[in-house]
Amino acid sequence: MTDYDNTDIPSVYDRARDHGPVVSDLWMRMVAEAVGNNTVSCHFADRAAAARECQRVLSPNGTVAIRTATAEQIASYPCTPFFPPSVALMEETLPGRADVRGMFAAAKLSVVDWKLVAQTIAPDWSVYAEKLAAGGDSILARLSTANFEDGLAAVRRYASSGGREPVAELIDFFVCRHRSNEASIE
Repeated sequence: MTDYDNTDIPSVYDRARDHGPVVSDLWMRMVAEAVGNNTVSCHFADRAAAARECQRVLSPNGTVAIRTATAEQIASYPCTPFFPPSVALMEETLPGRADVRGMFAAAKLSVVDWKLVAQTIAPDWSVYAEKLAAGGDSILARLSTANFEDGLAAVRRYASSGGREPVAELIDFFVCRHRSNEASIE
């Protein structure tokens, strides 16, 4: 298995997006050697359509890299013990590993590699609390104000009582290719 822990796989779309929507779409149709999907799978209303679009713009020898939260990791996410109501939201929102594999298989793409990647998301719990307070977590943003504030207060209490270690989470990383090009690990 390839070691992706320290690999930065840039999103082709992100680079193209800087040139505007028309250029982005044209550029993607012409040169998509790689398609990146970075922690957005849970936001697609139609995951199968997203996978088909990856397949459509991908060159015959191209690669799709998917970095995503999955249902299997819910218990390990750093927010889970502090925001118990978030568990039900994650269960209804996050795809399972089989779901990710299935959506790409239906689009004629095979998973050729997979691993859990440890990602440090904050140098310590105080910084993590401030990141959460900024409101960028789409799951926590769906909590009631009271549930969010209670969880944030709990994170801050933990931080002030000695939570000085880095905050990390495990993210699933999938690599897909056209079925005809690679042997699947499914």
